[in-house]
Amino acid sequence: MPTPTTDHGGHVSTTDASDSRSAAETAPDTRRSERIAQTSIVRHTRGIEKPIVGARDGDTSDEGTTGGDVRVDDGSDNQAGGGNVDNDYRAEMLNLALDYSAELEKASAEEIMQWANDHIPKLAVTLSMQDTVLADLAEKYAPVADLVFLDTGYHFAETLDVADAVEKRYSNRLIRVVPHLTRREQDQRYGKDLYATDPTHCCHMRKVVPLQETLADYPAWVTGLKRVDAPTRAHTPVLEIDKAGRLKINPIISWTDGDVENYIVEHDLIRHPLTTQGYPSIGCETCTARVQAGEDPRSGRWQGKEKTECGLHV
Repeated sequence: MPTPTTDHGGHVSTTDASDSRSAAETAPDTRRSERIAQTSIVRHTRGIEKPIVGARDGDTSDEGTTGGDVRVDDGSDNQAGGGNVDNDYRAEMLNLALDYSAELEKASAEEIMQWANDHIPKLAVTLSMQDTVLADLAEKYAPVADLVFLDTGYHFAETLDVADAVEKRYSNRLIRVVPHLTRREQDQRYGKDLYATDPTHCCHMRKVVPLQETLADYPAWVTGLKRVDAPTRAHTPVLEIDKAGRLKINPIISWTDGDVENYIVEHDLIRHPLTTQGYPSIGCETCTARVQAGEDPRSGRWQGKEKTECGLHV
């Protein structure tokens, strides 16, 4: 499996999203280069041009997998180039999932995270920075786990502020992962604003491949998926085996948005300011719009397109 290289130079990213926010709100974040200079960044060089083959946004073929069953992906669609778990680890992770899936479906998020800490030798906890629930659970129940944040180069400035606050507040190591191509390099190679012309390819290069290669050294990873997020996630189990043969752990899968809010309030967590300004689901600034009251919380993602998932969880 490939070993990612480390780039301490960093990339400065400007903001060119077109939503209803004012020019002042969407101005380039001049602090970005300072942030990056202070943090080790994993930069990826493999698989950047390989398209997703067979990964269909909106696929609901996992129907009926909750209640103790284990969803296993055979890896036939794993096109990212590297990051697969070797057969021994794959078998070990599958056995863990089969042995504990039914029990963990009834467990609390805290118990699931503690279980992960007790059974996984090296654990990655992925954060979108929309909320910091997983960072808080990790520090309390998996203190040696690494926190992983995909810095796509297109995030809201507020999202980067949350990442900075997470790094200061929590003791777990935060790994900021950037794609191989800068925004300018991507525009030069694929045409300006690929996120608008081919968002699936953009997500693949800036999210899917970097995450897969970052996870190459981890037998398991933790996500913040919730069944209430979208119909495509309604039957997602607590434990899965992903395309690379890695154990995927979803400790808050049964939570509602109200459960998340209650945890934030009870534990005085860092709050992403845009979640109270009409952005209940936050991704890249270029592909996230405000949502009106009563609308599907994820309807602001890739508005006007059939796309519903970035590709990390399909």
